[in-house]
Amino acid sequence: MTFKNEFENYCIQNFGEADLAAPLFYRFPIAIRYEIGTCFSYDSQYVRASVCRAFNIFNELFQSNDTIYIVVNSFEHDTDTNDLTGNDISTIKTFIKKFIDECTFLYQPKEDTWSCKRYVIKATVDNVDISRLLEEIVWSDVDGRNNLASGVYFINPRNHIIFYLYDDRGLDIVANKVSTLTRIYEKYNNWILNYDREQIDRLFLT
Repeated sequence: MTFKNEFENYCIQNFGEADLAAPLFYRFPIAIRYEIGTCFSYDSQYVRASVCRAFNIFNELFQSNDTIYIVVNSFEHDTDTNDLTGNDISTIKTFIKKFIDECTFLYQPKEDTWSCKRYVIKATVDNVDISRLLEEIVWSDVDGRNNLASGVYFINPRNHIIFYLYDDRGLDIVANKVSTLTRIYEKYNNWILNYDREQIDRLFLT
């Protein structure tokens, strides 16, 4: 079995046919959406505060020895699936010390008309500089220094969690069981995005 098949089979078996694409929160039945940006100054202090929130939630869901998938939906113009030199992918690689496996292929969600280059990495958490990678995702929307906004997904096969910091504004957490998210729902309840709070509360309070 190829690594691509391994990854795709895992997603189907644990999350069904839903597309791993934005807006993630609205594509999956069990999800929480958190507010990450806490003000609108868009300076280094704002970025640090946003990364701190995201990193705290990440550490609740991932352990240092977890083997994870990191998925990048890259919207670079280059459609050559053998080219790994594009900005999105090369940026991601700078934060990973050691790979277990990787693959690149063209991806088109079933429910959308757009397509992208999808890059999937398998690594352990302790071989990824998570904090720096989350910071790059936040900066991508704040000052456009890279193209990582709305395109990076962390998947934990141990507890079947998808962690999706789409940019400095928000973070989606998906699971295949409500009970998996109960702890972070309660612990970080004040950070839940109010716009989607009613939908989220129904999962845990009914």
